[in-house]
Amino acid sequence: MVTVDGRDSHTPFRTKLALPTLALAWLAAVNGRAPQLSVGPTLPLVTRDLGLPSTLAGLAVGLPLLLMGLLALPGGWLVDRVGAGRALAVALAAVAAGGAGRGFATSPEAFVLATAVLGTGIAAMQPALPALARAALPHRPALATAVYFNGLILGVFAGAALVPAFLRLSGAASWRGVYWIWGAYGLACALLWWGFSNRSGAGVAPRFNPRPPHLVHAVRESFRIPGFTATAVAFGAQSAIFYGFVGWLPTELVRAGWTVGQASGPASLVAVGALVAGFGTPALVDVAGRRPVFVGAGLVCTLAATGVLVAATSAPWLWAFLAGFGTTVAFGAALAVPAEVAPTDRVGVVAGSLLTLGYVMSALGPVPMGALLDLTGATGPSWAYMVLVGLLLTAAGSRVPARPAPPSGPA
Repeated sequence: MVTVDGRDSHTPFRTKLALPTLALAWLAAVNGRAPQLSVGPTLPLVTRDLGLPSTLAGLAVGLPLLLMGLLALPGGWLVDRVGAGRALAVALAAVAAGGAGRGFATSPEAFVLATAVLGTGIAAMQPALPALARAALPHRPALATAVYFNGLILGVFAGAALVPAFLRLSGAASWRGVYWIWGAYGLACALLWWGFSNRSGAGVAPRFNPRPPHLVHAVRESFRIPGFTATAVAFGAQSAIFYGFVGWLPTELVRAGWTVGQASGPASLVAVGALVAGFGTPALVDVAGRRPVFVGAGLVCTLAATGVLVAATSAPWLWAFLAGFGTTVAFGAALAVPAEVAPTDRVGVVAGSLLTLGYVMSALGPVPMGALLDLTGATGPSWAYMVLVGLLLTAAGSRVPARPAPPSGPA
């Protein structure tokens, strides 16, 4: 059995610890998406006030994804070494500081720097959550994953959908107030987890694996899991599509003559599609298997990108919904893999390996789209590129095993 901090134990994990652990993991997961997803709807305002060129604007959307990829692997190794409890506490503090810091930025450089702090915190949080899921319900890791997965999806929805309300609430602070509100939420999450972990011992318990396997060896073993590479590629492709839509669909509509408020509506439908998919994806994977779920998600995403390319303003609500739905189905199918198949002492590294390849690839969505816009002065090439990424998702999904291997014990 495994404790909340990731240690093996012969004592059953008590329900009174499992339930608050999963509840706080859910709150943390919301915080791991909502501040980041508020960027897209506010990007036209930030660009206007700070003078962000399109390439830097794309970097503001894609930088957290790049950091989530680059830092996920060392972060996962540290989670296995120091415990998920400690890692999550530090990560939540960084998310709060970076998220609120964007609201104080007075230059493009300061905005990007604060975004980097936010992305670093999210990067540390990501591999800690699967380890907490495995720790809380070691015999039902998919169920525990579904709990924080729901938090991630709700964070996606809240990050985009609440921007208009937060803008009204912020008044003269405008987009800055949006980031300050999410920063305050992040600080509250950090304090709650810190208090819980100190009272329960989750933050100060002995380390689970003070001598984890060498990082290179652990990564090599991760990619020997059947279908793991294809799963990671599919994970990266869906993230590239999702953040491409979130980051650039509002700009596409504003360039077509819509106001920022009007463009926020279709952008929020990405989150609605994600929310709808989030409730049914775990059951869908159980019934159909991962391969058909990935392939179907890839086809839906390809259709969404094609729709924007051909008729962006004719049915933007539909294209946004399909993008959110398809990417979230693929996201959920991939997310449960580390907790289900990793050895108990290497959940963090397996999760980090998946997230590293996946999120480095995900930055290949919004950043190239911004660069193509700067290069050509038109949005068509950017959305044609998104169609190709949708086809990549479909192809990778066809190589994923229908059913994962069962969880293994310590290596």
